[in-house]
Amino acid sequence: MKVPSKPVFWIRHGDTVLAALIVAATLALFWPATRYDFVMLDDDRYVVENPVVAQGLSGESVRSIFGSLQENLWIPLTGLSYALDVEWGGRRPFPFHLTNVLLHALNAGLLFALLRRWTGSRWAACWAALIWAWHPLRTEGVAWISCRKDVLSGLFFLLCLRAYARSFAGTGQSRGWFWASAGFLALGLMSKSTLMATPFVLLLLDEWPLGRAAGAAKNLRKAFGLIAEKWPFWGMATAAAAVSLLGHEAAGSVHPTSLGTRLARVPIHVGFYLWRTFAPRNLAVLYADVATTGARVALATALVAAALWATWRWRRRWPMLLVGWLWFLGALLPVSGIVAFGAQSRADRYVYLPAMGLSLAAAGWLATRGRPRWPWFVAGILSLAAAAGLTRRQLPVWKDSGALLERALAVSPVQPVALMNYGVWKYVQGDLAAAEGYFLKVQEQQILNATADRSICAGNLGYLRILQGRTKEAQEVLRPKLGDPYVYWAVPAAWGMSLIYEDRSRDAIPYLEDALRRRPGDPRILAELQRACFEAGRTNNAQRLAEIQRRETGTAYATYEALFPHYVLLWQLGGRAYAWRYFERLADSEWGRSVQLLNNVAWLAATDDQTSPEIVARAVVFAERAAERTQGKAGPVLDTLAVARAAAGDYAGAVEAGERALALAVQEKNAAEAESIRTRLALYRAGKPFRE
Repeated sequence: MKVPSKPVFWIRHGDTVLAALIVAATLALFWPATRYDFVMLDDDRYVVENPVVAQGLSGESVRSIFGSLQENLWIPLTGLSYALDVEWGGRRPFPFHLTNVLLHALNAGLLFALLRRWTGSRWAACWAALIWAWHPLRTEGVAWISCRKDVLSGLFFLLCLRAYARSFAGTGQSRGWFWASAGFLALGLMSKSTLMATPFVLLLLDEWPLGRAAGAAKNLRKAFGLIAEKWPFWGMATAAAAVSLLGHEAAGSVHPTSLGTRLARVPIHVGFYLWRTFAPRNLAVLYADVATTGARVALATALVAAALWATWRWRRRWPMLLVGWLWFLGALLPVSGIVAFGAQSRADRYVYLPAMGLSLAAAGWLATRGRPRWPWFVAGILSLAAAAGLTRRQLPVWKDSGALLERALAVSPVQPVALMNYGVWKYVQGDLAAAEGYFLKVQEQQILNATADRSICAGNLGYLRILQGRTKEAQEVLRPKLGDPYVYWAVPAAWGMSLIYEDRSRDAIPYLEDALRRRPGDPRILAELQRACFEAGRTNNAQRLAEIQRRETGTAYATYEALFPHYVLLWQLGGRAYAWRYFERLADSEWGRSVQLLNNVAWLAATDDQTSPEIVARAVVFAERAAERTQGKAGPVLDTLAVARAAAGDYAGAVEAGERALALAVQEKNAAEAESIRTRLALYRAGKPFRE
């Protein structure tokens, strides 16, 4: 009796065990991404500020997801996956990142299973699947929550290929598996439309490894039959391409670029991705456009043609090389720049599916070399270790918006979208001066870069200036963009806010309504529109908006004074001049009799070292009014008065009010409050204001 050289369990289950190990190792490699934050590139629109996703999984959210476009794309399964994340894990970043990592790990295991079946070599399939999964170019597709489209569509793409190969595994065709393959493609296209190249990939699989295309080059009837039998795939791919194109055209994001320029980009971008594959250095989420010079186009075209000629010449001996290379080119075509839309023409995530073709070619070729000798084994281990190391080094770039955008600007210092979003990041951090500087740089780049949005910069810059009370300067940049039918939502929103600032709330309403149509459910627009309605006397309209806000966000501003937290937040984000105008109007209303309101506003302004002298002077008035209403018998109010007087430079008055506040605190036996007031009194006596 012959004894097996390997354990029977390994013979029967080795592939399953190896696939599980690949999944586990990939999961471990990318696990740090689960601790990262949302980023200011699309995560806000897909998840953070998406009112439909915020509902979790419900009948209403499902209807909305299937019945609308998301960022100009019909990708309902991607939207459903986000809603499921909210359902089980809430709106924290962790569940979204975890789903991305899990999907990518599963894709690695599925790719191994396919390559193992097609090449017959366990070690070659293992190496090729891991080098694809661990390559640093995969980092963007996994660590970016908004790239759920790639990892989810990748899962259905691989299942589609597996079912298609299974349908022709025997002597006849299994119609069940064939239609299952079509079903998986439908699900994939509902995750990301770039799977439109799948029918072409299936034709390549007919050549190798399925061997169904033998003689098709000389037999047109057979060739036509192979093409025609895939009519469900062609139909779905065409429909997905049409919906995608129409969605981008409706949003005005398709750039009027000449056919010659678009064709010239294709070989340049192919060369770019090949170079990044073999030398993955200076990776970033955003890249500057490459100039399509004659020399570059000629060199890139020669490279692509040479690879095509070589793989064609070796097609009889190594057919997998031609199949893998054509898979790479075909799957890359939809995102190669042949259609110009969006803010960038190149991205690491674009090669998530095309790179599988290169792994197929590598696995197939390695399988022909027989059992690996030790140099091959060492080279394989070293290459995987290098890929894993580079990926681990690239992952922290995605930990938050600041790190991500700083990296993008280090690679492409004048990339308009990176400059724009870094300006937004600086605004969120409260550095409005730096934010405006980056927005102005974007204005300069928009003259040079045709892919920069026509109105995003104007909207952001105008909004920033309005928050600072620089209304006329804001209107200068906003006015030329108002007539654009594809205008960015921030332009009409900022214009409406400028009118509110000028006491023209009735005139502001149509512009804010236009902004809300362009960005439904946005809480900032809703708050400003409610304010305009209240100030214009349209209380019923404001309360109707409050119901919408309650339904979509769980909170509502049902009265004018209920808007107070919104403007406190604007103040904290640097919009002091704009927020103060609301506080002044609120204080002039019946709510001006509220001691708590006067005291809180005075404290907010007086303890902020960025408050202007004019506002500090008004804060003193508010504090004095609150002290009068309490007849000087409320210690916290006197404490605020002291803080306000010190902020205005009246240190003698601050000491006088502070000592009265201290006496009341001691009288009430409030030791903690008394100690805090003593600390502040020491500052006043030293000629220093108190800052929080």
